[in-house]
Amino acid sequence: MNPWLDGVGMLGYYSRTVLYLLLIVVWGMLIVYRFLEKRFGGHLNSTERLSLAMSGWIVPAMLWAGLYAGGTFLFGKAIGVTLSILVMLISLAFFSFKSIHVSSTSIALILLFVISLVLKFAFLKHATLPSYFDSAEHYRIIRYFIEPADDTLSSYYHTGFHILGAAFVSFFDLSVLDFMLAGGQFLLAILPLSLFLIVRHETDSIAAGLFAAVLAGFGWHMPAHLMNWGKYPALLSLVCISFVLNFAYLLYRKGSFKHQNSGNHLLLAAVVLVSAFIHTRSLIVYMMLAAAYLLTAWRTRIALKNQSLLFVLFVLLLELIVLQNDAALRTLLDGYINKDGWTLILLIALTPFAMKEFPNLTFFLLASLSFFVAGLFVPVHLPTAGVLTLLDRPYVQMLAYLPLSILSGLGLAGLIRFMQRHISVSTMSVRVALLVAFGIVLAHAVFRYDYYPSECCQIANRDDLALLTWINASLPPDGSILIAASPVNVTPFEQTEIHAGVDGGIWVAPLTSRQTVLAWERLDLASATVHAEICRRRLGYVYVGGMPQSFSTSQLEGNPAWYQQVFALPRAKLYQVTNCQ
Repeated sequence: MNPWLDGVGMLGYYSRTVLYLLLIVVWGMLIVYRFLEKRFGGHLNSTERLSLAMSGWIVPAMLWAGLYAGGTFLFGKAIGVTLSILVMLISLAFFSFKSIHVSSTSIALILLFVISLVLKFAFLKHATLPSYFDSAEHYRIIRYFIEPADDTLSSYYHTGFHILGAAFVSFFDLSVLDFMLAGGQFLLAILPLSLFLIVRHETDSIAAGLFAAVLAGFGWHMPAHLMNWGKYPALLSLVCISFVLNFAYLLYRKGSFKHQNSGNHLLLAAVVLVSAFIHTRSLIVYMMLAAAYLLTAWRTRIALKNQSLLFVLFVLLLELIVLQNDAALRTLLDGYINKDGWTLILLIALTPFAMKEFPNLTFFLLASLSFFVAGLFVPVHLPTAGVLTLLDRPYVQMLAYLPLSILSGLGLAGLIRFMQRHISVSTMSVRVALLVAFGIVLAHAVFRYDYYPSECCQIANRDDLALLTWINASLPPDGSILIAASPVNVTPFEQTEIHAGVDGGIWVAPLTSRQTVLAWERLDLASATVHAEICRRRLGYVYVGGMPQSFSTSQLEGNPAWYQQVFALPRAKLYQVTNCQ
């Protein structure tokens, strides 16, 4: 497998979707770039504005989606299209392209985006459908917004992602599957570049800023691994979180601007609301970031600054020990230890220099990470969802790359300062240190980084696609199908009776509109009691996919009086339930 060739091939295959994604994102970036230029003037250079705009585009994009969706709903698609195009053109009329200064650093960021885009798209070479059971639900909700069905949404969450997806697909006449598959990789390519600003601004080091961006893109298994879990809203919420983190840093860092302006705070509030609209748990993240900021501000007023920093490290270490001893949460640590060992060692080596040279921001990052982990141990009972925690394990696993990447960038800048201050070093020695740091990340990207889908989570394959096509063409519209399921338990507090689909059967309902029923427990299909229950529930068919958790074909084929095979491929089969009394 060659990720370069596979990435180029997939970019060509999804070129239409990528082109329209670029259109919306670049338009949003231009709007935010102009806003930052007016608000911050000379306090941000062109590359810093570009970096922040690489996450800030989400606000104009969501406003565009809302305008298009609202106009289409009230007046029809033609009016919705006309209004949204007019808004885009009018907004650009106030933009002065002469004000854009493309520096060598800006070119480096853009080049990093292009390289990342090619490599991220290699993922799609072996992605038949979006991964995991979450993806099927996201697909269903987006389709509902485009073409409302007769039934209402039984589960309705992460509204912002689904409305943006529905508007984008409807406006450009695209496939929902293409939007999800290509859009996820596009976000992964552009998202890390926004981390350049906060590191560059704090350290006054371009190299440290670029290092943080490269590390965020290729040094950790997150956030790319989110695509194996179908966490599209969570990924989009990361765009908002990155913008809020950077923008809030600018607002409250002394010397960043001359006068406080209500417009800045209104924009910050708008992004927070958009973020909550996309993923409600992001509100919890902002509360934790605010708590970390207050703790940092309190720390600056006491004399025991180093001791407080060490105390936060001690608390974080205790939390990690608890995680390691919990079967449901151990995956969080295992992901970073097993997949990102090289970059973790680099982080550990650089952290003392970050603590020495940038103690306040380092304290804030470590405190934030401690609060994220603590959110795993705070159960909350919701009437409609049962017992959840403030943050779940996949969300914390996703968030961790943010403080880890920024902290590594600070550490690299701190190392260079330490060398220049305490050691008689030449410029060549500093360059060697930079080459070693970047070299470790490059080696990780070449030898350790996984550019392709995980086998654990690709629960639908090409055989499933063939079976889904057959079901759509051959089964009666009122046909009901039993699909395999297993309990979902990502924290020790959640209820184990929550079940989710485990194979390609989860795509039957969204892609064929046939009714499906999740297996209510681990069923022995050879049991007469189970067969009687299937008949009582009027389930006409049993779907068998190619995953280990799928139903056993031996149980079905060993009872021909109860189950008759009507479709068979090596990794996808369908059986009709017979002999119901």
